[in-house]
Amino acid sequence: MKSVRVIVCALALTTATAAPVRAETVVRWASTNSVVTWEPTHNDDPTTAGLAQIYEGLTLTDADLTMHPALATDWEMVRPDLWRFRLRPGVRFHDGAPLTAADVAFSLDRARGGGSDDAVHLTSVADVTATAADVVEITTAGPDLLLPVKLRRPPILSRAWAERHGA
Repeated sequence: MKSVRVIVCALALTTATAAPVRAETVVRWASTNSVVTWEPTHNDDPTTAGLAQIYEGLTLTDADLTMHPALATDWEMVRPDLWRFRLRPGVRFHDGAPLTAADVAFSLDRARGGGSDDAVHLTSVADVTATAADVVEITTAGPDLLLPVKLRRPPILSRAWAERHGA
């Protein structure tokens, strides 16, 4: 029993005197299935699971399908074909750049484009406009009461990063 106490004390002392842990700047991903691509508009299950660790949408739903804010703090239907979303303050991308409404407009326009698996969710969207640094207005072709639900899926990315990397 005495040797067990000595070992426990030695382990505790080693842990207490170990060098402080530094935050990593590397994303580590483990999955039984490989991620097909890190392209945020791709829509297969392994890729979607990986992308959910990196990107966020404007809204989210919990297990009982209750809507919650994500990158948007709130949203309102201004008229039947116009929605206004206000962005959460203080959000920064991996490179430290702030999230802006221009990034959201770029991301949603990109998600609506050809080759995007997310385009099918955004067929009602006619136009996306950044009306302020933290406000996005989305015009739809007609009334779309499900738009906030649909906006949990398209990932928001940095326009500057995407253009810099040819994404």
